[in-house]
Amino acid sequence: MATKRIDYDQRIKAIRPYVSLPYKSKTSRPRVLSQSQKRRITFYYNEIAALKNRPYKISKPTNKKNLQAAQEYSGQPNLKYLKVAFVPVGKGKAKIKFKKGKIIVEQEHVTSSDILFDINLLAENPLQYVKDTIAKSPGKSFNIMAGRYEIPTGHNRDSLPGAVLRYTHLYGNETVKIHGRDVANNHYFKNWLIGVRAHQFKKQATFNKYNADKKKAIDEGKQRRKKLKKKKGLT
Repeated sequence: MATKRIDYDQRIKAIRPYVSLPYKSKTSRPRVLSQSQKRRITFYYNEIAALKNRPYKISKPTNKKNLQAAQEYSGQPNLKYLKVAFVPVGKGKAKIKFKKGKIIVEQEHVTSSDILFDINLLAENPLQYVKDTIAKSPGKSFNIMAGRYEIPTGHNRDSLPGAVLRYTHLYGNETVKIHGRDVANNHYFKNWLIGVRAHQFKKQATFNKYNADKKKAIDEGKQRRKKLKKKKGLT
């Protein structure tokens, strides 16, 4: 049985609104695509098709820092050719805003925004600093951020300071011993514990559903990318 021929021109056209590839159309791309180019087109085509089947809102800020913030908020890797962010949202309308390089996602029932730490002040007194930092936030639930990515476990404003304190103790060594030498510790909390993501909502059940849908979408994306990780030239 003959294998169905893939129409790469059609695939390029389909992903053009979301990806900046160097061969966007039939006239500008090479007459013959290499295998690596075909794999890259197929990778983005499949990735975008899957993301569009999930509850996402597409964000395309012109400011590069805002785009990076949106992509990182969404738990998506910084893919070289991706020029939009597929921001995970619940069902219903969602509004995406940016303020001083931070993304704020407003939905019918959930509003999320990032609160960034001054890492040196955090190190001086983690418990008090976190209490003071979130005092003015209307958030009901908080996720600690490792870099720009959320640690899945949520905390209320009473349990959050203790949770942050535990991370500062667990990852409090600036160096580690390797073969008898002091080497910089990549897991040192100052390298990644940048803040928390605050969530506002009216009903806990609605927030739980939103969180579950978001996590499922991100996990599915990670699994797809894991399968393609070893293929050269895809990112």
